[in-house]
Amino acid sequence: MLMNTPRLALATTVWKRPELTRIVLAYYGEIRRRLADQIDLVLLAVGSEGAHSRKPCEEAGFHYIEHENEPVTYKWNRVIQEAQRYSPEGMVLVNSDDLVSMELFPAFLDCFRRGLDYVGLKGTDIIDLMSLQFGTWPGYEASFMKFRIGEPAGCGRGFSKRLLEKTNWRLWPPVPKKNSSMDFWCTQFVKLWGFEPRAFTMAELGVRAVQIKTDCNITTLNRLPLTDVGRGEQAFHLLEGIVGPEFTEQFRDLQRELAPAPGHAAPYHYSSASRDPIHSIEEIPVSPEHGCTVTWMKAMREAVLGEERP
Repeated sequence: MLMNTPRLALATTVWKRPELTRIVLAYYGEIRRRLADQIDLVLLAVGSEGAHSRKPCEEAGFHYIEHENEPVTYKWNRVIQEAQRYSPEGMVLVNSDDLVSMELFPAFLDCFRRGLDYVGLKGTDIIDLMSLQFGTWPGYEASFMKFRIGEPAGCGRGFSKRLLEKTNWRLWPPVPKKNSSMDFWCTQFVKLWGFEPRAFTMAELGVRAVQIKTDCNITTLNRLPLTDVGRGEQAFHLLEGIVGPEFTEQFRDLQRELAPAPGHAAPYHYSSASRDPIHSIEEIPVSPEHGCTVTWMKAMREAVLGEERP
């Protein structure tokens, strides 16, 4: 590593799916080695299963932190606070089933240095490893949630040091305590601190990104409006273009080992017929699952605005 090499942090959370997690973590360990002359990439992971999650993280070169799994917002904030120790110019968040190409890190570093504090991708590729169905999610522009247009995808979001210092190295509010809709609440939180997101297409930044779906994901494939949908061997060609042949072979081996979950043999089907466009947060319906978003927004504002600002 050269002197004065710029530093970025990459953070992820770990929960179950040990075989998939091990491959993803090892991939980022390899990215760190390949970027060493350009960027000092600090790898951070937070897990909740003791030695079962610690071992694969440390084997891949990640600094590991243990924290209870729920609420997931607290778990994420714990690993973000750990990044403060390394004083990076910014950090990138990926889930343990997200794969982004090496080019994303210098691209985000350039964004931070140009004064962009919250950046990400408009859309990503997605692969269901159980069925080998795949497609491209074009982003919130294609979603019925019109109020989220302009928000980056959850896969590979970047935050500058300036933003992190202003939010006291947290990216989620103390309330509501959430285990889902993580990306939405992150965006709403940083907006309260005066930061707006900037999303790019993969082509604009010259990067690739793919989300790997299994039977443990919060968001399943059929909940997303995909384009360029396909199935079969081409899924591995897509993977190889991002992670290279060695890691693609590991995904092949994993796919052979996984027993198809119920419903994974069915072809991809997305229907928005019953989903009227939602143009504002106030229009989100109250539900037993998600409660009242407007009430939660008010509680979040009161919690954040009541803090002593840095």
